[in-house]
Amino acid sequence: MVRFERERFINKQLDTVLTTKSAKQISDKRRILRRTQTEAPAATEDNPAEDVCDERLLPYHHCEDQERLKDIDNWRPITIGPMLLRLFTKIMAKGLSETVWINPRQKGFLAATPGCNENIAILENIIKGARKNRKDLAVVFVDLANAFDSVGHKLLVKALQRMRLPPDFTTMVTDLYTGNTTMGEGNKTKTAEIKTERGVKQGDPLEPMLFNISLDPLICSLEEANSGVITPERESSQLLCFGLRE
Repeated sequence: MVRFERERFINKQLDTVLTTKSAKQISDKRRILRRTQTEAPAATEDNPAEDVCDERLLPYHHCEDQERLKDIDNWRPITIGPMLLRLFTKIMAKGLSETVWINPRQKGFLAATPGCNENIAILENIIKGARKNRKDLAVVFVDLANAFDSVGHKLLVKALQRMRLPPDFTTMVTDLYTGNTTMGEGNKTKTAEIKTERGVKQGDPLEPMLFNISLDPLICSLEEANSGVITPERESSQLLCFGLRE
């Protein structure tokens, strides 16, 4: 399913965007990505562990209405990580997007796709066809509440293993999501450290692909049920994934 030459891909990217010293630091992923409070020394130029691991959770609003801003549901958490870590996860995300097969029903967060417009057009044609031919049609819209925050880390690991990714790559992702802590920041104040046990990091370059990979088993299972509306192209349209962001 996947042909992923991880070492060659990462080394090629590092040669173009990082210094030799930074590439060496990144290659020792466990030293950079995993430090406990009791083991981690103060960060120095030769030991960037603390700088690389620290993350902040910032509130981001989707509207300008001051009354609506009083409702916490109109705010979203955005994870802000160090530049070095974000660069590393961007490299990982690019490798995944170029090699992992994602069910074509998924249109959200994928490059070189027509996006949600294609699924919307299909849905509109199905509805028009049902009206024209006077056929019964049932359409269900499912909106996952806090979709990105609800992804379990055990589910994420199983989904990566399902993609038959190299074990080392799956281990890197597991390291990124195991034993993590973050802290909220707002109004020039910070919260105490918060342990994160589920969810993908909103704002991280790797987040969209990890979310799609986690959702893929469900989409494939529904598609295998082979039920739904059959289009003139003889394609079943029982499932359309829009992946809309608010």
